[in-house]
Amino acid sequence: MRGYVIGAGLALWASLGVAHPLDGSAIRDALADKRVRYATGAVQTFYASGRTLCDAGQPSWWYWRVESDFYYSQWPPSGQWDCYAVADIRFVDSRGHATDGVYEAS
Repeated sequence: MRGYVIGAGLALWASLGVAHPLDGSAIRDALADKRVRYATGAVQTFYASGRTLCDAGQPSWWYWRVESDFYYSQWPPSGQWDCYAVADIRFVDSRGHATDGVYEAS
C-alpha cells in the first residue's frame, strides 16, 4: 500500500506540473513551529513535537509527521495517517485534492 501511495503521489505531482515537491527535511523546515492560514480561513499551527492545532471555527488537535519525502497527518478520532506531497505550502492528497496556505505570524 505504501508504495502505491508514494507512486500515486509522484504521478500526481507530474500531472499537476509541479516538478520539484519538497523533500523530507524541507517539509520539516517549512512546517515545524510555523503557523499557516488557508484560503478557507482555517489556521493551523505545526509544533515540532508532532502535534498540530487546527482552528477552522473550532480548535482541534491533530498529529503530523514527515516520512521519506511525504507529510502525514492524523485527525483523531481516526487512527489513519493520510499521506501528502508538499510544495511550498500546498498539500496534495492521493486523489489530487489540493489545499493551499500562507505563513502567518505566530
